Amino acid sequence: MAEILARPAALIRRLGVAAGCPGETTPLIRAHLALALGRPTFDHTRYQRFRAIMRRANAAYRPGPARFEVFMATIEGRQDLIEACRRLAPDLRADTVGGDHWTMLEPPHVADLARWVERSITSARTPRTAP
Repeated sequence: MAEILARPAALIRRLGVAAGCPGETTPLIRAHLALALGRPTFDHTRYQRFRAIMRRANAAYRPGPARFEVFMATIEGRQDLIEACRRLAPDLRADTVGGDHWTMLEPPHVADLARWVERSITSARTPRTAP
């Protein structure tokens, strides 16, 4: 049984077959699995290795300009952010909405944001004429 507990996929299959539903997980199977394996643990060494991999990947990444229209909702006073994004999205359409990074998703600001999203979707579907 210890070798099965060491391999969660094997345990799920074994519990699924025993419950008459091979290949599926049910709440009962998930409960048994949680009891058998215990709580997830944090492995600091593994996390540090993951961070090193991500740092190398990000350091090597060089994004090019977007070849499509980009819509961006931002809060008041973030012209610096708009200009930084415009370097990667030359066809950027930015507009300000009420609230801050978090409260723009809460009433009353979310209603304005929803209207802005709706207008953006509508204008994206409408072909623009070349200047």
